[in-house]
Amino acid sequence: VVAAPAAAPPAAAGAAMAEPQVGAGGAPFGKAPAAQPAGPQDAPAPWKSMVGKAPSPQEAMAQPPMATGGGAVPSSWREDTLSDDELKREIAARKGAGVDLELRQLAARIAPSKEYTTRAMRCLSLVRGPVATTPSAKRVVDSRTHVDFYGSHAQGTEIDGADVDIVLRLPADMAKEDRDAIVQALSSTMQGPLHAKSIEVNEGTRVYPHAAASLSLQLIDSVRCVGHVVLSDQAPQGVQAPWTLDGAVKQLCDRCEVARDIIRLVKLWAANQGLANHQEGYMSSIAWTLLVIFFLQNDARLLPPFATVSQGGSRPAPVRPTATLTDLLSGFFAFLASRASGHPLCFSVFDAQERSSPSNVLFVEDPAERCRGNMRSVTEAVQQAQWLRTLEEAKKVSEKLSQRAQRWFHWAEVFDPREARQLLHIPPLKDMVAGLPGRGAARAP
Repeated sequence: VVAAPAAAPPAAAGAAMAEPQVGAGGAPFGKAPAAQPAGPQDAPAPWKSMVGKAPSPQEAMAQPPMATGGGAVPSSWREDTLSDDELKREIAARKGAGVDLELRQLAARIAPSKEYTTRAMRCLSLVRGPVATTPSAKRVVDSRTHVDFYGSHAQGTEIDGADVDIVLRLPADMAKEDRDAIVQALSSTMQGPLHAKSIEVNEGTRVYPHAAASLSLQLIDSVRCVGHVVLSDQAPQGVQAPWTLDGAVKQLCDRCEVARDIIRLVKLWAANQGLANHQEGYMSSIAWTLLVIFFLQNDARLLPPFATVSQGGSRPAPVRPTATLTDLLSGFFAFLASRASGHPLCFSVFDAQERSSPSNVLFVEDPAERCRGNMRSVTEAVQQAQWLRTLEEAKKVSEKLSQRAQRWFHWAEVFDPREARQLLHIPPLKDMVAGLPGRGAARAP
């Protein structure tokens, strides 16, 4: 497979890099072959004194003919010693390296940038500030510990430009009407004169139906950045805070250097293919994250079970896999495509085990709930037809990535849901001429 050029993002540009060309001594063009010691019959050609410059056609023609009669051939003009099979393997390796380079560039591009991280922190500050100044909120909420990032931002798996989820933790025994009153008071404070020129506040579930949020805010004086405030329960006082799902994901991702890259790439693919909307019966973002972690535990053998991590102890250095990012992504799609669609499946990140599902379709276990002795799935809303379509789309990608080396390859074929444009077929000129009036078959008088 051959990657798109580094100048263009692989998921958008779709351009292809030319096949590497092999020059003298087996070295690619543009890179000088290894220097050879000069012998009495192997004197360097005159143009060799021009450092880093190959001869022009005119200069090459002006050089004395190559040695004959048993004399040594100058090293710069020697034929490579690779056999055809070795040459094919070398070219395939160069193509594979190009493909992986493009994928790593895409992974770096969708990782959160410094500018995006700054905007996300500003959203968090614009929630913490009103909480600290709203009387009904500050009586029961510590703005430093009870207001924080939530979801992918707490896990470190967010994609650059994504909406920002912020959690507001209220006392677990607080009545619903009291919670609603606090949210209303916060909304009024945010819409006051102090923040009116910075943010626009709306009811989250009305304006942003994809987010289960009590209210949403959008920065006005910057690039688009939307934050959603989600309500949750505080941990009881005097009791060690239990594991959260976000905390479990973060701890596992910290154990492998490329875990977050794979998660972001899979979430990008799932979102672009329309496979990440839980309201339509597909898996949610957290379900995709846990499924990737399970693959890294079970098939790639890069992450431990969460049962081991939850026991604490010293944290080992992150694992650096020997497999390329392309191999790991291809392995995930092969793992997903190989799952039988005839019977329900259960994936447990807690013990890194796969078994029959206790539900009707798919059961992806919440490892934090398992720590508390509960069995809870994050895929309760997934429907059979949507799960089958997910497996079918994964199979298409797996087949595409497992094909033998090709001359042309676009990562957009994986991440762009639009069909590739078909090249226009132009018929031969003789056929076009034959179809002109007065040409071709004899016409009736």
